[in-house]
Amino acid sequence: MVGLVSKIKTASLMAARTDQLTGLLNRRALLEWSEAQVSSARHAQALTVLMIDIDDAMRQIMRLRDQFGRFGGEEFVALLAQTDSVAARFMAEKLRERVAVLSLALDGGFAIQCTVSLGMANLRPDETSIDPVLSCRPGDVPGKSTGA
Repeated sequence: MVGLVSKIKTASLMAARTDQLTGLLNRRALLEWSEAQVSSARHAQALTVLMIDIDDAMRQIMRLRDQFGRFGGEEFVALLAQTDSVAARFMAEKLRERVAVLSLALDGGFAIQCTVSLGMANLRPDETSIDPVLSCRPGDVPGKSTGA
């Protein structure tokens, strides 16, 4: 019984500290962890914060009738209402261009160029769910591994 209570307590604590979808630390846990790291940084330990915000680029190209949300750990889905493949390709290219001009400056004059991998599929008239369409995942795109 004690073992079961301990497992439940551990699972509850884990659930309270992690993002349910990604398994990554949630904001509260990340801030708690950062406090310890900031303390170490004051004692000659380096600490760098890297902010990643792809949703701003998406908001710049999205229309009122579209929706955008996180689908997986690193994957986001844009639902482009009333949009055929030609218009969707145009929007995808606009997003790719907006991300391509971004770079992250690093110490020593180095920079990391930002890229995005996109997959696209259209819902067929006979489909009653987006599940088949979601099989077109960015990880399946050849550019994902090359950064192209």
